[in-house]
Amino acid sequence: YVKFSIPMPDGKHNATGVAAWPTNMPLKSLPLKICVTGYGFGRTGIHLPAVKRNGGRIEVSITRQGEEPRENDAYYSNLQTNLCKNFCFRNTRGKPENTDYCKMLMRGLMAMRWAKSHPYWNGKDMVTTGGSMGGYQAIGLAALDKQVSLTDVTIPWSSDFAGYSKFKRLGGWQPGWSKALDYMALSHLATRVT
Repeated sequence: YVKFSIPMPDGKHNATGVAAWPTNMPLKSLPLKICVTGYGFGRTGIHLPAVKRNGGRIEVSITRQGEEPRENDAYYSNLQTNLCKNFCFRNTRGKPENTDYCKMLMRGLMAMRWAKSHPYWNGKDMVTTGGSMGGYQAIGLAALDKQVSLTDVTIPWSSDFAGYSKFKRLGGWQPGWSKALDYMALSHLATRVT
């Protein structure tokens, strides 16, 4: 696998992750799988044997908040207690583009843009996948990039920020409603998935 780090326009928290693909393949011959990581603090990886199965694929695994994908435990412990403490529960007010959610999706889009430039990608098959916060990102990325051909998610997080506070629906472990987050909720983003 290879690590990647793509600068973002604001100069902070690059789009980072790892990627892998079989070597010596014909140009434009492989599908592309974009994996987005769920909430937490730790390494971002790829299951390398799966990359070679069924004729092979390009797999890109994107980190949560632009962190290094393959560091030691002390690095991730520092993120959890300092730099990324409470990410996605902070920066929930003000403009939507200043939320952790928006920045996370923009990093994902930048990583996808990089992945789509891979010479082995067949130009048509692109899957986004993830669970929990990764499920949120996978649907969000499919909403924002019409080239996504399939989205495969498990228990997507942050589907309905307004559910509890505005409509007394079942709540859960997620930030409370705000105008900024209402804009970023999957209840709105999912309507854009084609």
